[in-house]
Amino acid sequence: MKLNDLMRIASSIHKHGNYSDLLMSKRRLARRVVQMVFGKYVPAMGNTIEIIGDIAIIKIKHGYEKYASQLGAALLQLLPSVRVVLRQVSSTSGDWRLRSFEWIAGERRTITLHKEWSCIFKVDVARVFFTPRLSGERERVVRLVRKRYLEESIRERIVNMYAGVGTFSILIAKHASPLVIHSIDINPVAISLMKENITLNRVDDRVVAWFGDAVEVLQNRIGDKVDRILMPLPTRVLQDLPIAAQYVTSGGIVHCYLDVFVPKGGRKEALRKAIDTVLSVASGKVLYSRIVRTVAPRVYQVVVDFQPS
Repeated sequence: MKLNDLMRIASSIHKHGNYSDLLMSKRRLARRVVQMVFGKYVPAMGNTIEIIGDIAIIKIKHGYEKYASQLGAALLQLLPSVRVVLRQVSSTSGDWRLRSFEWIAGERRTITLHKEWSCIFKVDVARVFFTPRLSGERERVVRLVRKRYLEESIRERIVNMYAGVGTFSILIAKHASPLVIHSIDINPVAISLMKENITLNRVDDRVVAWFGDAVEVLQNRIGDKVDRILMPLPTRVLQDLPIAAQYVTSGGIVHCYLDVFVPKGGRKEALRKAIDTVLSVASGKVLYSRIVRTVAPRVYQVVVDFQPS
């Protein structure tokens, strides 16, 4: 993608934001798109539309695939600031947490610039993991780090074990005055974009990008204990937490993100199950837990703030 194209996207993002404050909700927007194509509501699409920068991602239900281009065109008409519409054709999988997409409308690309809390992130939605649905959780962690700095004058040393394009790391660096954030990922595309985003947001002096397996980097290349560790990859938390816990200072915190399936009991049961799971693999105490988002029917993503003993 040429520099002029990226600058145009950035200008659009600054003007329109990331659509979280759209007058119509994502659910209502999805219904409007369907009604424009069919003249009435039919269950052709998923209930929500994911917007990353100027790319919209939709799910089309079985039996309605032939209407994909019409649904995409309707979405472009409703949201002029969206330039690309993709259909998600697979769920997230693998250590790189990638999804598969099919282009259905607008410009043929998967790269965009996404704005979050005054920071800009270059993202390739087809080659790296990124979700705007974690924005509230990212803000929560930023506020925790900033609170320690403002109230205790502590500039934290932090490790982000599965950092992607650096969203968590850069937001903390920009808004919370950490001493250093070691930002690790095993996806070379994510590392390349992370380095661009570090420079783009002018946090080169606080964020260090590391390419490699998170545990190997933590043990053999970073080595020192830190004040806080982020573990935002549910498929690796239970495997890596016993080692990560050894690299946290006394009183430090590990933020563990787990996907929890609960056939019965709902949200309260998901929280209980997540806490029990964390305590089954590492010694310490749970300071806080909450449901971050719903991942699938009866599957909740839960964050557990864990203090190793």
